[in-house]
Amino acid sequence: MRWGELAGLRVDRLDLLRRRLHVTRTLVDVRGQLSFGEPKGAQSRRHISLPPTLVTALAAHLEGQRGELVFTSEEGDALRRSNFYRRVWQPACEEAGLTPPPRFHYLRHSHVAMLIAAGVPMKAIQHRLGHRSIVMTMYVYGHLLPDIDEKLLEGLERQLGG
Repeated sequence: MRWGELAGLRVDRLDLLRRRLHVTRTLVDVRGQLSFGEPKGAQSRRHISLPPTLVTALAAHLEGQRGELVFTSEEGDALRRSNFYRRVWQPACEEAGLTPPPRFHYLRHSHVAMLIAAGVPMKAIQHRLGHRSIVMTMYVYGHLLPDIDEKLLEGLERQLGG
């Protein structure tokens, strides 16, 4: 998910029993004023399936939490990107030995790299990311695809019985 999609995620948009969430809005910070808006485009309004490990972590995270947002500041307010970066992201990265800290958005890229390595079709990745077109997905992530030609030849050889 994009930062704004995560920061704007409401508890009622989580369906932990079905292991999915619904992206329906974003949190936008314009000159210090927070507001909720529409996702980047119509294709960004989507369902995202969740692995069991993440469902368990989200359930634990939400225990005793009040309010409509899934992710909040310690005071229970909507997250401001700059505060989150300084108070949470930077210290966590330093503790993990990641200096300088990578951009938060790189988590999205890492997720795609894991999906590609697992053999997930690019069309499914496009939908998961909320990209308007497969061309955009291929442009940004195509370089991560394994040697397709080798797999093509292996599959062809199997079909030919060789």
